[in-house]
Amino acid sequence: PSTYNMYGLGPNDFVVYVSVDKTLGIGTHPMDAFSNAYVSYGDGRVLSTILDGGSGTVSISEITEDKIIGRFDCKVIDFDAPTSRMEISNGKFEVEIRL
Repeated sequence: PSTYNMYGLGPNDFVVYVSVDKTLGIGTHPMDAFSNAYVSYGDGRVLSTILDGGSGTVSISEITEDKIIGRFDCKVIDFDAPTSRMEISNGKFEVEIRL
């Protein structure tokens, strides 16, 4: 794969998926087609940064052969109801890299 893919639980019973382009290094980068975020609810609703109006940044503070550490902020848009939006601030990740 050309991205690191991570996921975790949000505070209101949703799952957040974050993909980070493997070509990116330490620093702050805009979310785009390769680095993006999705939010998925148990009722089937899905929101994403890839839709019109979605945006975000991912900041990588450490990356090694074994792990990636960073933060993200984003605005995700609902696939089925584009006026429904959610903002996530100060999201964090620290994950082991599995090949």
